[in-house]
Amino acid sequence: MRAIPRIERVNGRLKAPPSAACTLTSIVLASMSDGPTTIHGSLDMDESRYLVDALRRIGVEVAGTFRDGLTIGDRVGISANDVELDIADASGAIPYLIGMLTFTPGHFLLKGRDQSRDWSAVLVEPLRNLGAEIDYRGEEGRLPMQIRGKVTRGGMEIAVDHTISGEFLSAIMMGVPRMRGGVDLVLHQPLPPSSRLTQRLLEEFGGIAENADSNTLKISAPAMTRKNYMVEGDFSAGAYWLALAAAAGGELSVEGLPVDSAQPEAAIVGILERLGVSLTVSEGTVALSAAGHPQGGRIDCASSPGLVPILAAVAPSFAGPLTLAGLTDLVAREPQLIKALQSALETLGVTSSLSGDQFTVQPGWDASPATIDPGGDPRLVMAFALAGLLRGSVSVEDEQAVAHTYPRFWRTLDEIVSSSAALHSTGLTP
Repeated sequence: MRAIPRIERVNGRLKAPPSAACTLTSIVLASMSDGPTTIHGSLDMDESRYLVDALRRIGVEVAGTFRDGLTIGDRVGISANDVELDIADASGAIPYLIGMLTFTPGHFLLKGRDQSRDWSAVLVEPLRNLGAEIDYRGEEGRLPMQIRGKVTRGGMEIAVDHTISGEFLSAIMMGVPRMRGGVDLVLHQPLPPSSRLTQRLLEEFGGIAENADSNTLKISAPAMTRKNYMVEGDFSAGAYWLALAAAAGGELSVEGLPVDSAQPEAAIVGILERLGVSLTVSEGTVALSAAGHPQGGRIDCASSPGLVPILAAVAPSFAGPLTLAGLTDLVAREPQLIKALQSALETLGVTSSLSGDQFTVQPGWDASPATIDPGGDPRLVMAFALAGLLRGSVSVEDEQAVAHTYPRFWRTLDEIVSSSAALHSTGLTP
């Protein structure tokens, strides 16, 4: 359990860690490419470690380190027996591994301890409909899974509508190098945010995504190669501190965030600007200056659902209610997340409500000591650590859960507390 100190205002300068999504996607794409790819600046976390270990176990040449550069080579060996891959608690690697193994020749047994999410509707069944051979060794939709991977005949059409998940589309895009003829995505609605990021990386590795007509996106990768790839900074991580500074007031600069990023959480810049916060973006640095306690309002999070826990956790410090809209897909796919947010906010004396696709958080919280149980979800651990900084008298359980996605989170929080406390002790106002 971690006790969170209260801060008055935020002052600091920090560097965003490497993007977790870009790290995992680039590792998979490198394994699908011709020739070696050296990935620079990747994030050393549980998920990336288990993903790299899985590549080694299935016969892919891997050299180097996360710190000095990770070189992913060709697959040089194929086992005639089942290859057992145990990812323990690194649940964030599950969709990447299911997608990669589906299009990799061989027999694989994917195991792990996390049984919290059902993967059948969002990923496994759509892949089965394309001919994937995936069987459950236990409960339907959950690990362990038996996967018989193979090179797949491409040339098919996939209709993209509200029933298609971002995990499935990303798996298809990452598997395109092993699909003869590629795939046509018939767009009845825009690509999910996570899939747009995968598309960007696929193109950077030499894949092709082109519009055949107004609503058909042709994805192919006849010859994919990339000698070096630099992982960009994580807007998801940066969003925590930017949202904190907007709510508390102060000045904060976050380095390493590319202006043209396809990460869904890059929307935090525009969202905070709409809430009246002053931001400057230049040369990979986002600089924020805020008076604190923004007025609130209505924010559409349909394209950036990852920001919902962050914004909900800091919203009680706003001067007015904050409504997070466009949550139809999020509510359908992760109903437990909204329930967990409401429960944690209630523990802090905050009123919130869900109506249709809109989640509204009222301003204000009580001052009584409170302990937040995030249920092992690193998003909630980090989001309500922010709430603790703003409110005070808050402790957060499962502090170790951040190792899965943002290993340096607590160190960065301590740095923010230290620099902000130093500013407060001088009596200066940023």
